[in-house]
Amino acid sequence: MTVLRIGLWRAWIVFTRRPWAFSISAGLLLAQLLVSGKAAYWLVLALAITATGKELVDIAMKVFDHFKEVKAAKPVFRAEPMLLPYKSPYDRWAKFAADGGEAVHDPELDAELAADARIAFDAKPEMWRPTGKHEEVRALKVSTLAFDEDKVRLGSDLFAGTERVQVQRTSYSAFLVTNRLATCEFREKDSVHELIEFPDGPAAGHTELPRLEWSNCSNHIGVDVLAVAGGKLLLQRQTSRNELSKDLLAGSGSGSADWLDLDARRRRRTLRRRSRPRSSDLLAFVKHAMWREMVEEMGLSAAEQHQPDDIKVVGYSRVTSLGGKPQFYGIASLGRVTTRITRKDKLFTFDHRTVDFDPYDGVPGLLVALDEIERRYRGQLSFPLAVNIQLIRQWLDRDPAGAAAWLKLG
Repeated sequence: MTVLRIGLWRAWIVFTRRPWAFSISAGLLLAQLLVSGKAAYWLVLALAITATGKELVDIAMKVFDHFKEVKAAKPVFRAEPMLLPYKSPYDRWAKFAADGGEAVHDPELDAELAADARIAFDAKPEMWRPTGKHEEVRALKVSTLAFDEDKVRLGSDLFAGTERVQVQRTSYSAFLVTNRLATCEFREKDSVHELIEFPDGPAAGHTELPRLEWSNCSNHIGVDVLAVAGGKLLLQRQTSRNELSKDLLAGSGSGSADWLDLDARRRRRTLRRRSRPRSSDLLAFVKHAMWREMVEEMGLSAAEQHQPDDIKVVGYSRVTSLGGKPQFYGIASLGRVTTRITRKDKLFTFDHRTVDFDPYDGVPGLLVALDEIERRYRGQLSFPLAVNIQLIRQWLDRDPAGAAAWLKLG
């Protein structure tokens, strides 16, 4: 499958760079096969076969060379992730650590987000790419991916009181050769040196993780949401195909924001029109991304009553173990829903799990259910889910009456 993807990718590159040569030679070959002829026919036919054959040989050689390079540069997990300290003011944020992962968050900012603070964004459509060797490796690896969706890079910092942020288009493959290098490393076979280094780390002259506006990483926005639905907390166990939460328990929707989430009206999916954000409101965009991930991964039906406004954003962090990658966390309040694993998500979702509680027990009953997730699945939680549980607890402790009303508990 990898060779086929590389072959198709290389064929397309050769065709786009030399379309006339390839098209003319192929056209001559087809024409001559359909025309009976004189002596000149055989000469033209020979030239057409030679030209077409040369193009195909060039493609085959490039596929072979590319395949060798791909095989020689494989990512492997580090024994321990790079956990660098932050520059101010992130060095004053609260720290959370679990199972090798680490993140920082600001309780004051979390409270503003839970109160639906109005934060605008300016979107820059130009594609952000890494530079130098990192871009070479990204281009090398992209043909081996099952997908390389456009993501949303947070290009400026989000603090308490922030009224506007900058976002930019990037790609999933850019993450693989930037933020992910805090957890994984690329080495060529038998080499003692890393092929590319973490771009915000010591090799690049950094002893602290910089602010987002000065970062050399893709920093695409991650989202994680846990749904409360009819007295059940909806969870999923991810498969070994998942890059970062392999065989671990995740929330109801766990992934990253797509560029198309910024303008959901352009989405090709048949999602409900009335629930699509129509403004440059950051939280409306984040809620839509969370909702889309939840609908896809839980297999929720469009006929059931749910929408992005059923989600409360409870916090934000920078994930230190992923080079300071930005991540939003939320909780969804749903009625009774039916979950299923779609054909597409069978690659990444092994099964669905639930933890039950009685909604009439109010906030204390939900807190017990959160404790039960941690007890029952100790050592099996994905890091985003572990952080989300803590931030949901923080919200419940800060405003138990408001949380109970919003979640329809008690």
